[in-house]
Amino acid sequence: MKRPLIYTIDPARRSVHVTYRSQPLFAEWESTMEQIFSDPAYVPGFGLLLDRRYIMHPADGEYIRSMVAYMEKNDTRTNGARWAILVTDPGSFGMARMAEQLAPSDHIRAFRELEKAWEWVTKE
Repeated sequence: MKRPLIYTIDPARRSVHVTYRSQPLFAEWESTMEQIFSDPAYVPGFGLLLDRRYIMHPADGEYIRSMVAYMEKNDTRTNGARWAILVTDPGSFGMARMAEQLAPSDHIRAFRELEKAWEWVTKE
């Protein structure tokens, strides 16, 4: 069975690219984040790009609230890293914007264009 999420760490770009192959359960997403933070190639402060371009339906509100809570709870662990959520469909963009609004920090942004997402997530 394919894992719903895969990731690559790019030390030169100081970033992590998380690709969604299907919508994970929140526990699967959280487990992947823990794997990333435990990976020897990961350095706190690396930006995280959550690439949902291959998922054509939005996550539900509870998933988004849990994701934002996790991101904010781990803000010191990630050294204030930026999180970009890249989507293509309107519903997913709305939910990504909801994540922006729920986050007390300004470290989460929604994007529809890969280049803009990379530019923002890797900006120092």
